[in-house]
Amino acid sequence: MVVGNGDDQVEDAGPVAEGDLVDLAEEVAALFHDTYEQLAPRFDYQTRRRSAVPWEQVPENNRRLMVATVRVVLSRLGLGEVVDVDDVAPGG
Repeated sequence: MVVGNGDDQVEDAGPVAEGDLVDLAEEVAALFHDTYEQLAPRFDYQTRRRSAVPWEQVPENNRRLMVATVRVVLSRLGLGEVVDVDDVAPGG
């Protein structure tokens, strides 16, 4: 599978190691959050004030939820260890 677009395309190297997956999940969650907040007004959508902040200022519980969500999604895409929704603990 090719990942990326334009000049940024790279060949997918396969599954990601567990420690790297956690880092990747946080990076994807942060990029998704910041991009979502930037795009929302273009779609006539107002996000909640509490979450309409840079990633570093998102409440910790929300950040953990987004990172856990990305880990499950990456798992379902076959990019890392198997993470099932029922196995995700809210605290980490």
